[in-house]
Amino acid sequence: MAGRAIVNGIRETYVDLRALHKQLILGLTTRYVLVLVVLAILVTSNLLLLQHQIELSSTDSAVINTSGRQRMLYQRTALLAQQLAITDDQQQRIDLHTSLQRTLTLLEEAHEELMGERDGLAHAADMDDELRNLYFKGENSLDRRYHSYIDLLRDLIDTPHENRAAQRALARQIADRGIEETMLAQLDHAVLLHQRASETKLRNINRQQGWIWLAAAFTLLYSALAVFRPMARRIRDEFKELDNIKHTLELRVLERTQEVQDLAQAMEASGEAILITDRDGIIKYANQACLRLNGYSKAELIGQHTRIFRGDASAAVNYADLWPSIQSGKMWIGDLVNVRKDGSRYNAHLTIAPILREDNSLDGYVGIQSDITFRKQAEQRLQNANQELDRLATEDPLTAIANRRVFDRDLEEEWARARRANTSITLIMIDIDYFKTYNDSFGHQQGDTCLQQVAQALSQVLSRPADRAARYGGEEFAVLLPDTTINGGIEVAETIRQRIKSLELPAADTEVSPYVSVSLGVASMVPQPDQTAMALLQAADQALYKAKKSGRDRVASAEVIDTLSNA
Repeated sequence: MAGRAIVNGIRETYVDLRALHKQLILGLTTRYVLVLVVLAILVTSNLLLLQHQIELSSTDSAVINTSGRQRMLYQRTALLAQQLAITDDQQQRIDLHTSLQRTLTLLEEAHEELMGERDGLAHAADMDDELRNLYFKGENSLDRRYHSYIDLLRDLIDTPHENRAAQRALARQIADRGIEETMLAQLDHAVLLHQRASETKLRNINRQQGWIWLAAAFTLLYSALAVFRPMARRIRDEFKELDNIKHTLELRVLERTQEVQDLAQAMEASGEAILITDRDGIIKYANQACLRLNGYSKAELIGQHTRIFRGDASAAVNYADLWPSIQSGKMWIGDLVNVRKDGSRYNAHLTIAPILREDNSLDGYVGIQSDITFRKQAEQRLQNANQELDRLATEDPLTAIANRRVFDRDLEEEWARARRANTSITLIMIDIDYFKTYNDSFGHQQGDTCLQQVAQALSQVLSRPADRAARYGGEEFAVLLPDTTINGGIEVAETIRQRIKSLELPAADTEVSPYVSVSLGVASMVPQPDQTAMALLQAADQALYKAKKSGRDRVASAEVIDTLSNA
C-alpha cells in the first residue's frame, strides 16, 4: 500500500505537465498505430505457426500412443496364446479364447488407426516414401506382418477346443511372432521415421518464426527510434530531473508490487497444495489447492500447527527425520500418510524447504503437498501383477510345483555349484506306472487329481530347503538333491515310493500293484570339468528305464537295480 501511495503522489505531480505533451503525443499517434498493426499481423502469424506446431505434436503423440498400444497388444496376444498352449483346464481355455477374441478386436482397431484408415490418425496421406515402404511395401512390411499375425490369430480362435494339437501349434506360432524383435523394432522405427518427418516440418516452422521475430525486432527498433525516441528526447529536455526521479521510484515500487502479485497469483492458481509456516510450524498461508486437498477452510487452517495433518500420535514415527532435517536448513523430500478434516487418509508426497532472511537466519518453511494415493495403488497393483507373472512362469499350473523350465535352470545352477565345491549332486527321475491306462480307465479329470496328489507327496517327503521337486513332463517328475550321495538319493527315492503307495489310489493295472505306484531312477555324480548336467540327467533316465524294465514299482540306481519293493 505504501508503494502505491508513492506512485500516486508522483503521478499527481505530473498532471500539469501533460498539457505540454499533448501536441507531441498527437503527432506520434499515427505512427504508433501503424506499429501496433504491424505487430498484430506478426503476432497473428506466429500464433498460426504455433497452432501448426501443436497439431504436429498432437499427431506425433497419437502415433506414439497407438504404436505403443499395438506393441502391448502383440505382447498380450503372445502371452494369452502361450497360456492357451500350455493349459489343460477346459474352463481356462474358454476364458483365454474369449480374451483372445477381445484382444483381436482391439488389435484391429489399433492397426486401422496406425495405418490412417480411421479418424484417429490422419498421417497416411502425407507420409514420406521411406515410411510408406516400411508400412506397406514388401513381404516384411508392417501391414503384411500384421495381416499374417491376424490370420494366425483368427485361425487359432476358429480352431475347435477339441483339436488341442492344432490349437497348440497355432498358439506357439502366435507366441513366437508376438514377441518377435523384428516386428516390434519395425513399430519403433516407424515412430522414429514419423518423428523425423515432423522434426523437419518443425524446423521449417521455426525458420518462419525466426523471420517473424526478426521482423518484429525490426518493427520494435523502428518504433523505438522513430516514435518513442523523439518523445523521450522532448520530455528529457524539459523535465530531465523530474523524469529521473519518477522513473526510479516508480520502477522500484512497481517491480516489487508486481513480483508479490505474480507470486501470489501463481501460488493460488497452482494445482499443487502449498503451505507457508513460521519457524515453529504454525501455518501462515495455504493456497486453494491445499484447502481442497485437506478439506479445510482458510480460517480453519491459518494459525494451526502442521501436526493437524497427522491425525493421531501413531503417525508421528513417519516424521522422525523431517523436523531435524528442515530445522538444520536442509530441504526435505519424502512420502507421508496425511489425514484430511473428515478423517480420511491419503498418501502425500511432500517437499519442504526453509525460508531464509537476508542474513541467512531461518524465517519459516514452505511446503508443497501432492496426493499420490492413486500412484501408490497403481504401484501396488503392478507389484502384485509382476508377482503373479513370476508365479505363472515358474509353477506348473496343474500340480503347483516347479515346472520343467525352473527345473532345467535349477539343475544347471546346482551342477555349477557342485562342480565348484567338488560335492556330489543326486537326481531322481520318477514315472507313474501305467498312467495312460489309468487315464483311460478313470478319466483325465481323475488323472489330474492323481498327478496333484503325487506332486503333494513329493513336496512332503523333501525336508531340506535345497531339495526341489518339479513336474518334468506328463506323468514324469524329477527331484533334485544337492550335496547328496547315491545312497542318500536311494533312501529318499524309496521314501517317495512308499509315500505314494500309502496314498492307496486304486490302480488301473493290478498286475504291478493294487494301488498307484511309481518307478524311480536315481543317479549321483561329482561334476567333472569335462561333464555337463546332461550327463546326470541321462544317467537318471537310464536308471528309470531299468526300474521300469525290471517290473516297475521299484527304485533303481544308475549302476544296479535296487529291488526294494513289494512292501
